[in-house]
Amino acid sequence: MREFDLIAGTAMLALAACNGSDGQPSADQPTTSAASAAATQTCAEFPNNPDAGEGTRPVMILSQFASFVKASDTTLTVQRNSGPPACIDIGGVDITSFDTFLDGRMLGVEIIGNEYNSYLLVDGDGTSAPVETGMKPVFSPSGRRFASVDISEAGFGAFEALGVWEVNGNAIRNLVKLEDILERGYDWKLVRWASDDCVVFSTAADPSGVDLTERKFHELRLTGRPELKDVDAAATCK
Repeated sequence: MREFDLIAGTAMLALAACNGSDGQPSADQPTTSAASAAATQTCAEFPNNPDAGEGTRPVMILSQFASFVKASDTTLTVQRNSGPPACIDIGGVDITSFDTFLDGRMLGVEIIGNEYNSYLLVDGDGTSAPVETGMKPVFSPSGRRFASVDISEAGFGAFEALGVWEVNGNAIRNLVKLEDILERGYDWKLVRWASDDCVVFSTAADPSGVDLTERKFHELRLTGRPELKDVDAAATCK
């Protein structure tokens, strides 16, 4: 599982919008102008990793992200609104998409490599390391929380868990991380947020089936001590 490091540097970030999903907070325009940003700093280069593969080069950055995202063969630099930029090791892997959330505050980066997948969420208002969610996260109705699940038998994901996080001011706090839950089911999917306090997941009722359309359902309530429970479809988060 690949480690992603942060390297210090000062910068200003203007997060633009792209690829927002239905029902998820996202932006269609950047909330600030990169032209007003102070001088930016490029991350130190990560070394080449001959074992990681080659990846497609040069890395293409769409115009709406070019003011605050830069890429070399091995290093992705994401400027923030203040403090150091986020520096992400992309040696030997491909960036397959960028997404924005919370009116452009957060930038999501989907990364695919040889038998490897990752999804990193960079908070433009914070200074902490990018949050690894494995897959593109889904935000709660208010945008105060987000969740993801990326669990597989192959174990190629950088996260390989079910997780829930909370956005507090300029910080992100992990509320739940559940690992080793394959015995609960296969083909895990996040179905929906029923409210800010309850999220619904599903697994394949018959993991040997061809289309995996018959599902079992699980709810995770975030009031009190969070607990993942198996429930009937009609009873989820009731």
